Amino acid sequence: MRQGKSWTWAVPILLLILPLSAFSPCVFNDFTNWDDDILFLENPCLGKVGSAQVSWAIDMVLGKPAALPPGGAAGASTSFQPLSWWMVDRQVSVFGLNPVGIHLVSLLFHAVNAVLLYWVTLAIVRRARPDWDVQHPGLLAGSSGLAVALYALHPLRTEVVAWASAQPYLPCTSLVLLSVLAYMRAFVGGIAPNRKMLALSFACYVLALLAKPLVVGLPVIFLLLDFYPLRRLQEGAGPFRARAVSFAVLEKLPLLALSVLSMALSVHLRQGLIPLEQDGIMGRLTQVGNSIW
Repeated sequence: MRQGKSWTWAVPILLLILPLSAFSPCVFNDFTNWDDDILFLENPCLGKVGSAQVSWAIDMVLGKPAALPPGGAAGASTSFQPLSWWMVDRQVSVFGLNPVGIHLVSLLFHAVNAVLLYWVTLAIVRRARPDWDVQHPGLLAGSSGLAVALYALHPLRTEVVAWASAQPYLPCTSLVLLSVLAYMRAFVGGIAPNRKMLALSFACYVLALLAKPLVVGLPVIFLLLDFYPLRRLQEGAGPFRARAVSFAVLEKLPLLALSVLSMALSVHLRQGLIPLEQDGIMGRLTQVGNSIW
C-alpha cells in the first residue's frame, strides 16, 4: 500500500456523514406556500397509478388545459421533467402528504451527491496530474475531500435540500455526476474508449435531462473534458488534430439534439418565452450573470 493512502477510504464516509448531520433539521420542515402548495397539497394527480397519472403527464407535455384542475394551477409545471414528476408521485404514494418523507429523500440524495462529487473530483485531478496520485495520494484525497465538503455544507445548498419543490435538482445532480464519472472512466488507458462506460455516461445524461432540463449544456462540458484533462483533441501537448476534434463533436451531436428537444419542450410548457419588457434589460442581464455564476 502506498504511503499516505491507508486512511483515504474514510474521506467518502466522512463526506456522507457531514451533510446528513448539517442538514438533518430540514427533515422536520413543513411544506411552504411557495410552489409546495401547487406541487403537493393541491395536486389531485399525485399518488395515482395507472392511466390517471400517465394521462396527466401526457397532458402536461402537450399543454392541454385538462392538466390543470378547475380554479387553480395545481399540477402545472414550467419544465419538462417527467422523471422528477414520477419520483415525486412515488414518494407521495409511500409517505402520503407527509413532508418528513419528502425531506428525508432530499437529504439522502444530497449526501450521496457529496460522495459522487468526490469521486468525480478525484477522477479529474488524477487524470490531470497522475504524478500526484503516485507521490501524494493522501494529500490528493484530503484536498479533494475538503473542496467537496465546502460545497456540500455551503449555505447555498439549503434551498435544494430543505425546500420540497426543489427536490428535482438533486436526482438530476446525481445523474450528471454519474454521467461525468462514467465519461472519465471511458477513456482510461488506450486509444479506443470503453464503449460500455461511454454508453452508461450517455444514458445517465438522458435520465438527467428527464429529471431536470437545466443540464442541457453537459455535452459542451464533455467537449471541455476532451480537451483537458483527457487530451483527446490534441497529440500530447501539441496542436489540435482536426480528425479528433471532428470525431469528438460528431460523438456529441445526438446529445446536443436531445438538449435542443428538451429546451423546446420546456419553452412549450412555459407557453412561450418571457418577454424582455417584463424584466427590463438590466433585470435580464442580472439573471444571466446569476445563472453563469
